[in-house]
Amino acid sequence: KVYLPREIIPLSLIISNFIHFMMSWMVFFIYWYVFRHGPLLVTMLWFPYLLIVELMLVTGIGLFVSCLNVFYEDVKHIVTVVMSLMLFLLPIMYVSEQIVYTGRLSSRFHGLLLKLYMLNPITVLINGYRKTLLEAPSSVAIGGPSLPLDVPALLFTGVISFLILCAGYAYFNSRKWQFVERP
Repeated sequence: KVYLPREIIPLSLIISNFIHFMMSWMVFFIYWYVFRHGPLLVTMLWFPYLLIVELMLVTGIGLFVSCLNVFYEDVKHIVTVVMSLMLFLLPIMYVSEQIVYTGRLSSRFHGLLLKLYMLNPITVLINGYRKTLLEAPSSVAIGGPSLPLDVPALLFTGVISFLILCAGYAYFNSRKWQFVERP
């Protein structure tokens, strides 16, 4: 019997998907160079930081979820439903400025929800990619001026992602010796 570190299985999936992610960014940048012919934005210097933070966040969550999936069979179904909900809850199909400039709720309640929404690490990463790579959308389409790149939120997300990575790895290490006993 050869010892195989148990972290290899979830990390191999995470790293292979990260390589695919990087290849899709290469296609984006080739498209940018061929069709755009515009100047590169200064904010593109944040792009490597965003990639590292996203890799830390995904690795931490991936280790945690893979460990839970060994012990609880329904975790994969729950993750599928949560990922579908995230498509509508996160600023993927809309820009976050639309949430900021929609004042239909009371101002105090709206302000608290908005702060929680804008501190979500995935929201910050999506906004970071959008703000670093794309020019600001027109103010007519979003109902107000475009928000600038939120550097403190990016740094906060980096810290949170590192803590999630450490917590996911610690949880995985604490439970990995029980994997063999599972049927």
